[in-house]
Amino acid sequence: MVLWFLAGCPLITSGHLDELRDFDQDGFDAVAFGGQDCDDDDPTVYPAAPDAWYDGRIQDCNRADDFDQDADGVPTPIDCDDTDPTQVEPPQWHPDLDGDGFGDREFSVAACEAPGRGVADGTDCDDTDPEVGDSIRYYEDVDEDGFGNPERFVDRCIPPANQPYSLLEGDCDDADADENPQALWGWDADCDGHGDPAVQLAQCEIPEPLGGLCPSGAAADWVADQLEDCDDTRSDVYPGAPGEVWKDGIDTDCADDTDLDGPDLDTLTDLPLSAGCASTVGTVIRIPQDHVDLQEAIDAAAPCDVIEIGDVEVGNAVVDRPVAIVAAPTATPRVVAEPVDDVGIEVARDQSVTLEGLTFEGFPTGVWMRGRAELLAGDLTFDGGVGIDGLADSRLELYDQTFVDTDVAVQRGVGTYPFDLHRCVVEGALAARDVLSLRGPGPVAVTGCTFQRSSVAQGAIVRVDAAEVTLSDLVFDDNVGMVLDVDARRGGSSPADYTLQDVTLIRNVSVAPVMMSVAANGAGHADVSGLVLRDNVWAVPLGGVVTNLPESLVLFEDVAVTLTGAVFRGNVLERQGPQLRLTGANVVGSSSDAFELRSVEISGDGGTGVELDGGRLTNVSVVGLSTGIQSKGPVVLDSAILALNGRAVRLQTPDDPDEPAPTVTSSYSLYYNNLINGPFLDGGNNIVGSPPRFVRYFPGFPADLWDLRLIPDLPDVSVDGSPCVDAGNTADAGADPDGSDNDCGAFGGPDSDGTLVEDLDGDSLYDDWEREWLGDPSVDDGTGDPDGDGLNTRWEFARGTLPNVADTDGDGVIDSKDGCPLDVGRDDICVLPVPGF
Repeated sequence: MVLWFLAGCPLITSGHLDELRDFDQDGFDAVAFGGQDCDDDDPTVYPAAPDAWYDGRIQDCNRADDFDQDADGVPTPIDCDDTDPTQVEPPQWHPDLDGDGFGDREFSVAACEAPGRGVADGTDCDDTDPEVGDSIRYYEDVDEDGFGNPERFVDRCIPPANQPYSLLEGDCDDADADENPQALWGWDADCDGHGDPAVQLAQCEIPEPLGGLCPSGAAADWVADQLEDCDDTRSDVYPGAPGEVWKDGIDTDCADDTDLDGPDLDTLTDLPLSAGCASTVGTVIRIPQDHVDLQEAIDAAAPCDVIEIGDVEVGNAVVDRPVAIVAAPTATPRVVAEPVDDVGIEVARDQSVTLEGLTFEGFPTGVWMRGRAELLAGDLTFDGGVGIDGLADSRLELYDQTFVDTDVAVQRGVGTYPFDLHRCVVEGALAARDVLSLRGPGPVAVTGCTFQRSSVAQGAIVRVDAAEVTLSDLVFDDNVGMVLDVDARRGGSSPADYTLQDVTLIRNVSVAPVMMSVAANGAGHADVSGLVLRDNVWAVPLGGVVTNLPESLVLFEDVAVTLTGAVFRGNVLERQGPQLRLTGANVVGSSSDAFELRSVEISGDGGTGVELDGGRLTNVSVVGLSTGIQSKGPVVLDSAILALNGRAVRLQTPDDPDEPAPTVTSSYSLYYNNLINGPFLDGGNNIVGSPPRFVRYFPGFPADLWDLRLIPDLPDVSVDGSPCVDAGNTADAGADPDGSDNDCGAFGGPDSDGTLVEDLDGDSLYDDWEREWLGDPSVDDGTGDPDGDGLNTRWEFARGTLPNVADTDGDGVIDSKDGCPLDVGRDDICVLPVPGF
């Protein structure tokens, strides 16, 4: 061996060199010495040494990465399976929010394990709808009406872009957009081409007609789309209809305009013509934007300005210039009283003002009109006190007023100006004298008003002292005291010109000598039609004191009268007078020519029906009274029914022995079961001894259920109709509403109300009867038995029983077994004829 000595270096022996080659003594030389030991400092690391994965140490010296067992180049934890070299990237997971097993195709996340609510499927078209999976069915919609052809569709998430598709199927005709399951059909009962929005159906084809005729006589039918008719009973009222008349209460064109607005359609209330502002509207002053106080706004206004009030409270004010004070659109402003306030709005003398949409609360007087002031008002509401108080010669034109718990609704002093009140509700008034007091002689018109639950100690609910009076569409319901008092004698000496149309008194109570009075000074005429008095009580005052004044439920005094289409039924009379009195000692001309009754029903349980100074009675029914007709003068009866009275006609001996005795001329009339008919029945083609056969009448049955219309001949019912059908005056052939010959009684002749005996569905039942007891007059239900008493509805109609009550008189025997079904006291055959016997 040769030893080399190097200066400054230690001596390295061969043994020492071996140690350096395998420093960790694991039997493998280090890589630096040409060996394979990749870590010669660790005896556990050498080629083929036992090794553990993922501890950060490569012990067998033959791997590139301790975290990549499958040697695919992707280390753990990125590699979700480090034993499979083919699994490189982590899988994608899709949220499944609707839980249908299909994941949202638009969103995903890469993760080794599924996150919460994640699924591998990513085909859901709508992950908010569990009913929608990996495709949606789209239906071809050629006519683009929103409904597709059920036989042509595609299943995919997004419809093709080259043609319209719809998610809805069921199109009845995919070439016509008007035919689809949601096509709207409206019932057009008046044949004006516009349907009722309250009666509509959605379906492909036109529905089956409901039946009935339009006013023109044509058959009613359905119309498509046009469903904005605001009054389907009038063919002249529909969207866009011509002929709009302002302030008439009828929205002819269905535009929902304020009725006080004029044809300028500026949506602002028009001032009275006399103010010179009808065609000139000034500045609009708004409360609260421009002013807070109403008086301040009036003081700042110029003539013809409009003061518009929002949903706020304002105080009282004096109007001394022609302005309009109106509610802002949709607002309900209130004029509220302070403790010291007596008047809400005072209109100065000779001024004009328009008020609309205001509510007055807490004032002794809501609106006070000084002399010759003018007021045009609409949609005002008064709560308490006096609503409107006008001095002499004030002019009032009022529409759509509401008076609640007032002492007096309106009172106006004597004046020549017109007074107009159209459409009002007066409820709960409590007046010492009059609720509505109108003094003349200027013309007065009151139309479309309801007076209910009010009372007067003296005076009347409505008192009119004018010579020119129009009262129409008035209802007096459940009031206490005298109801109506019209007398030109108190307001001036002009000849009376009265028109009373469709005035109804029902359920009122009065101890006054008369409940309704219409009087004049002997000159003039009262044209009265549609007067109805039902279920009123004309009572004796407390203590039983009865005055010596002429008494009657209704009095016409010293005025010529034509009374048409009136009904007196079910009234309770405790006093001595008749239900109707017509007296004319001062009437110009003979009283026999002054009083004419046409198509009038007067019925009751005792008492006198009508007392008059002579006259002509055509098509009247007088039934169930102690005395039917009492007269001081000659009476002409034509096509009348007098039945079941104590005395049919009583003629009074004249007070003056030089006056001729009154006479009765009777023709084409029916007399039945009156205790005394009289000696006037010879000739004249009168019918004696035959029962009149009303729809429903029996003396003991409640009067509010009487129905004195005549029974026609009925198919399927083995009873004859009334002998009064087509038995009236043959000179009036074809005069009945149905075009047949004149019937006897109140519901026959040219002046009867044809709607009461209409039968549009042809089931032989009157429409009005069906409407009251069965609901729908357009349905042929003559063979039905809704109450299950064994009688179909035609038999119930013929016998006078109720079709929806099995035991009409409540005596424990059902109608089909009851020989007297309208008399609770018996069930054998009635002594007095009842319909059906």
